[in-house]
Amino acid sequence: RIIEPRLCGSEISSAINIAKEILDYTKLHKEDSISFTKHYLVALNNLAIFYNELSKNDDAIKHAEKALEIIEDNYRRDKEEWTKDYVQSLITLGALYQTNEQIDDAFIKVKIALDITENLFDNNEAIWGKEYLMVLRNLASLYLYDDIKEVKSAINVYKKSLVKIEALFEKDNDTWIKDYITNLKGLAHSYIEDDEDDDAIEQLKIA
Repeated sequence: RIIEPRLCGSEISSAINIAKEILDYTKLHKEDSISFTKHYLVALNNLAIFYNELSKNDDAIKHAEKALEIIEDNYRRDKEEWTKDYVQSLITLGALYQTNEQIDDAFIKVKIALDITENLFDNNEAIWGKEYLMVLRNLASLYLYDDIKEVKSAINVYKKSLVKIEALFEKDNDTWIKDYITNLKGLAHSYIEDDEDDDAIEQLKIA
């Protein structure tokens, strides 16, 4: 879903204060260059992640939405420069929406990210593999959400992801081992949700 820092409460508070200082400074200069704009966006996303760690969901979403708004505007003008930032911002905000139980909003962001990364992955697996596989996993987890419970859809997404990750894993074990295991465990969990225990055990044995 979203990369969460492993920090204690006081460390997170200190990190938030630092991120706010960076945000205030880069906000004054974000129109000067792409570099300053991206530093400003990093500060916004860091604050979103830190607030998420503190379970301050509204603050986390506010900062992530602001980051996406700026990135989206730049993406429309220069897709080559901003596609990676746009996809990562969609992933982050989608995960935050899911945490806050805004499932319809999460689906919207994840499906936009999927449309983009699917095409890019087909053209360059090495560069876009991580984002594409993360989007697929996030989509599968949304299908498993209690109010949705489209377990067959989740299984199909995990199977699709597994085909992709197995091919990548064969080429480079070290780079893709974590994604491979995560995918197997996700598929196993989906099988359990569908009362297919034998298939679940098989996936866990491989993992």
